[in-house]
Amino acid sequence: MGLFWLTVIAVFLLAIVQLIVGIFVGQHVSRFWKTRSATNGAEVGRLHHLATRLRELVSGVVADVGQHRSQIRQANEELSSVQAVEGQDPSEFVLQSVARIVEVNERLQTKLRVAEDRLQQQTEQIESHLAEARTDALTGLPNRRAFDDAMAQRIAEWQRNKLTFCLLMIDMDHFKNLNDHHGHPAGDYVLRQAAEVFRRSLREMDLVSRIGGEEFAVILPSTNMGDARRVAERIRLETASEPFQFEQTVIPVTVSLGLASVEFRDDAVSLMRRVDEALYRAKDAGRNCGYLHNGAVCEPIQLAPLPADAPDAPDAADAPDAADLAAVCDDLRLRLAEVARHGRDSLMDADDRC
Repeated sequence: MGLFWLTVIAVFLLAIVQLIVGIFVGQHVSRFWKTRSATNGAEVGRLHHLATRLRELVSGVVADVGQHRSQIRQANEELSSVQAVEGQDPSEFVLQSVARIVEVNERLQTKLRVAEDRLQQQTEQIESHLAEARTDALTGLPNRRAFDDAMAQRIAEWQRNKLTFCLLMIDMDHFKNLNDHHGHPAGDYVLRQAAEVFRRSLREMDLVSRIGGEEFAVILPSTNMGDARRVAERIRLETASEPFQFEQTVIPVTVSLGLASVEFRDDAVSLMRRVDEALYRAKDAGRNCGYLHNGAVCEPIQLAPLPADAPDAPDAADAPDAADLAAVCDDLRLRLAEVARHGRDSLMDADDRC
């Protein structure tokens, strides 16, 4: 009987595991459905339908387990009441009870296997819908929802561990005129093609999202302002040189950019505000250019054009170019000037050598 009761315990554990998983997934989908009021009606309907089916599945498992427990309890009571009667062998009655328990056990195992398969299918469908809810259907990039979540995570890491990052905003220049002149199919093509340009200009760890009609945002983790400036210029130059050809028409496309690095007291709102200010300055300056917000004011992103054989990834360039050397010398000049103001004139020769 030891093996038998071990089997019964195992079945109960399996039932409990399935029940917990089903309830967890059902509650997760229900919370998602209730909190995402901005989601379109079709998406909400699909998720609500899946949540309802999961709840029905969990209810069925609960009912099956309850019935199983009741039948096992009844059989156990019958076995406990068996008493040896003179001239009567109780073994046949015991064997019948055990056979009934085994049959009940097998029925529950079959139902649990079916429920497990259905639960796996439902979970995969939910994961697919959740992924779709975080993806821009036109470009395949993460959407505003995914960007907001990533921003919240990066801000939390900055506030907790001072893990720096930069934020880059990209706006397609004169996109309304493009739609009006070439048509919306051409505009959709440009957006999809631009998304590919942005992808290949970035590292795998960078997150580029479409957050509006013609607006994109890029989170650059573990990136200082010098590297972020090079990324911004690379995107601008590669977009301008990309042959956007829709049907038989080549469409000139440029972008304006705003850039900022996370600062001491930044949250998501303040960082976005500074990046927006830099982007507006780029538009006011004539577009097809980039501005950065240094924490106090906006200034243009000024870099020498990248050579034609420059690597795509921003962290792949090991050899310094002219822009790198110029930036280093500018920094040295500022530092040496500050030292000189404190009476250490002897170091000014190093400034002259730069």
